[in-house]
Amino acid sequence: MGLASHAQQQQQQQRTRSLPTPPTAAASGSALPSAATTTAASPTTTATSPSASPGTAQPPLSRAQSMARTTSSSLDKPSPPLPSPPPGVTIHPQYTTGDVTILARGEGQGLVGFRVKSSALGRASEQIRDYLPQLGPSRQLSVGESAAEVHLLLNALTRGLVPRPPEQPHTLAEYLALLRLYERYRVRVLYRSMLVARAEDKAFDLVYPLSGAKGQTLTRDDMYNFFRLAQEARSAKLWETALRYAGNWGPHANPWRLGTEDYTELGAGTFDVLLALEALNSTFGDGIASLRVVYPEDGRTAVVRSKDPKTLHYV
Repeated sequence: MGLASHAQQQQQQQRTRSLPTPPTAAASGSALPSAATTTAASPTTTATSPSASPGTAQPPLSRAQSMARTTSSSLDKPSPPLPSPPPGVTIHPQYTTGDVTILARGEGQGLVGFRVKSSALGRASEQIRDYLPQLGPSRQLSVGESAAEVHLLLNALTRGLVPRPPEQPHTLAEYLALLRLYERYRVRVLYRSMLVARAEDKAFDLVYPLSGAKGQTLTRDDMYNFFRLAQEARSAKLWETALRYAGNWGPHANPWRLGTEDYTELGAGTFDVLLALEALNSTFGDGIASLRVVYPEDGRTAVVRSKDPKTLHYV
């Protein structure tokens, strides 16, 4: 009995020595952190599963498990605190993270700060891209616009024109403000193109006050803003929508009855279009509603008759 037991023990030891050693992460060539490194740095990750018994060797982590453990560890780390805003500056609640702070005029004497990522903003705006290398350690950029205008601009760039309830659509003044801001800050053509397309898509809603619909009161400001938007956007579609309701324009659109104040408010380009429309209508008698404003590829502006669309009358 004793000799047999001793022989069995020797055979068992030989079988144990002949078992292959499981490959480690380093042996397999993986660049991911090894389980030993992870567990040493974080004692909580060494807890065994409920099914494992104490003293039992655990197999090496798979690639997916190692990545999940590393990601979880990084997500658990608290984000570094943001620097406190300068005295007199209130950070806008929708723009609280970023490496650059844009300072704009708030209500009263205070300033409103907008924290944004300079990498994306610099690519969207050539003007801001030129400013970035000049910023000091504070990474602050002061602009002349109001906080409402900067908020409108950043929303358009980062989120598109944020949808609103039907009873609060974007106004003509907001579209005009964005066109002006896009030009001043040399925003990429892509954003301007999308803005004009959105305005054309909402043309009926924008022109609604001009339609004479029940309950709508046509105001001089509405009319002038729509004319300016159509001209500054260089949109034949917006002009076509406005001309559809030319019968409701009244004396406000006749350039021969407008004063210096009207000319200044409309701008030279828009005033010249109205002058050309009036001249073409007076010459041929087709009616303002049958005329069109077009923008040829040569960059100029022209008016045409519906009966003769190939003949361009340059403004």
